[in-house]
Amino acid sequence: MLPVEPDLNDMIVFVRVVESGSFTAAAQLLHLPKSSVSRKVTRLENQLGIRLLQRTTRSLTLTAAGRTYFERASRVVAELDDIHATVAGFRQTPRGPLRLTAPLSFEETGKCLYFDFLEAYPEVSLEVSVTDRYVDLVQEGFDLAIRGGKPPDPSLTGLEILKSHLQILASPAYLAKHGRPLNPSDLRNHECFVHGLRSPSTWHFLTSRGAVEVTVKGRFASSNMMTLIEAAKRGLGIIRVPTGGQGIDIGDLEVLLPEYTHPSRGLWLVFKSNRQVSPTVRAFIDFVEDYFA
Repeated sequence: MLPVEPDLNDMIVFVRVVESGSFTAAAQLLHLPKSSVSRKVTRLENQLGIRLLQRTTRSLTLTAAGRTYFERASRVVAELDDIHATVAGFRQTPRGPLRLTAPLSFEETGKCLYFDFLEAYPEVSLEVSVTDRYVDLVQEGFDLAIRGGKPPDPSLTGLEILKSHLQILASPAYLAKHGRPLNPSDLRNHECFVHGLRSPSTWHFLTSRGAVEVTVKGRFASSNMMTLIEAAKRGLGIIRVPTGGQGIDIGDLEVLLPEYTHPSRGLWLVFKSNRQVSPTVRAFIDFVEDYFA
């Protein structure tokens, strides 16, 4: 049968008794009855199988074993106190690592935001994963994400940071070769490159007669928005991209069907719906909200 491991709380009580010089003083320090303090020290001695303190009505004296045990146990308790103080500090001051994922189209706008945040919070380290793929915040260990659209997952909370709308774009070379679409339905006869990994795809439009859905397809699809823009600049097809302060360089691409509005998802800052987010995450949320206000 394995021996019973001493209780960590009993060790802490023993250290406090020795440091304060009496059971009474330790009881006051720990906000415990004196009888409870005495019982915990006795239980520790029984579990160790050796006496740590010589007790008299007037004083406490460490035994040889007790002195050795106190020297080592006090270092453990001091380390625990330091750990608790450090963690408690996180409730007050933003510090430590922060992991964020953001789309490639946000990279130009995001650079200044990231640098300004690091200057404002010198005790925070920021790790940014730039990708257009969907990142699971919980499974992949990220604190926040910048995404298009309000999060449908109820475990996530979202804050809209940028208004944006969708534009249909093509190069002058493509239009000269294939003609210009005059209404959304004309897009069915064009090479339409899809943002994502599925083609064909459905593009939505708002007209004076209501909402219209058009199924488009093309020979190329990509989860990288900047790759799609490059393909359009080379005259390979028509693309649909979000605009509105994201720093997307469309070059000489022409806007198609400007008289039709396109439902927009906006750009959102997404984070886990914990009731108590860390001060570091809260600092970033507040900073981003002020930054784009």
